Amino acid sequence: MEGLNMGIIKELPVWLPSLQIQTAILSKFKILETSIMALQSAYEQKVDALTELNQSILRKAFAGGLTEHPDKALPEAAE
Repeated sequence: MEGLNMGIIKELPVWLPSLQIQTAILSKFKILETSIMALQSAYEQKVDALTELNQSILRKAFAGGLTEHPDKALPEAAE
């Protein structure tokens, strides 16, 4: 059995789409790239917001702001 070499590879037909189809494909890729960039930006903003929220909760927790103080307890419902 003969091995694969450049001579054989050069003889293989390669189909290329027309320039019109290539342009349409490129246009779709550019639209997808724009969408991906927008999603990436939104994702990064959400991660930043979650990081800020986490830091805020930790600050409140260490300052005692997440526990109920006895003098601020809700009054019991009247019977």
